[in-house]
Amino acid sequence: MVATWKSEDQGEVACENCGSRYRKTVTRFPMRDKDYFDCDTCGFRMDEWNSTECPSYAFLGAKNVGPQMQ
Repeated sequence: MVATWKSEDQGEVACENCGSRYRKTVTRFPMRDKDYFDCDTCGFRMDEWNSTECPSYAFLGAKNVGPQMQ
């Protein structure tokens, strides 16, 4: 099993497109990961990485959804 090195809470972030809020945590792994994260509410690409530092996002809530939806 691959052990993780360290996790770090990076606080609250919001989608630039619709304002949905997420709690971001970054975990450092001994191996590189390439992936991306899209907003659960509107599908906006919020993050991409190709690194040993891999973020995860926990949905906190959506703001009013309006014409910005894709």
